[in-house]
Amino acid sequence: MTRYTLVKLDKVISHYPCMVVATSYLDPLENMEQITLLEFDIKNNLVTGKVLFDLLACVGDNSERYLTLEFDGTNFDLNSCQFVQFSKESDVRQISMNVYQQLNEELYNTVLNSKQIDLLLHGIAI
Repeated sequence: MTRYTLVKLDKVISHYPCMVVATSYLDPLENMEQITLLEFDIKNNLVTGKVLFDLLACVGDNSERYLTLEFDGTNFDLNSCQFVQFSKESDVRQISMNVYQQLNEELYNTVLNSKQIDLLLHGIAI
C-alpha cells in the first residue's frame, strides 16, 4: 500500500520544491526502511531543498500536521525537522485538499473522522 503522494510545488510554492502528502494512517516517516523508499522516490524526481510533508492522514489536524525536512538530492537531514503552520486559506492546504479529494473512499483508511472526510470530499480544506 502506498503511504504518500508526491506533489511537485516548485512553480506554486517557491520555497518548497515538493510536498509529500500522507495518504493512509501509516506514517511515511515511520521507520528507516520507509524513509529510504521515500528518499529514492524524491531523488528520482530530481528534488533538492526543503521538502514539505502533510501528515494529516496519519496524525490528524493538529500542530504536527505539517513539517519540513532538508533533502540534499540523496538523503534527508533528519536533524532539520521543523513543524510549520499554514492558514486555512493557504495554497498549501488547497493543494493537500485536492490530493485528499482524489483519494475518495481511501480516505477511510486514515485517522480522520467521518466529518473531516466529508469536508475534504466536498472540497473544503481543513
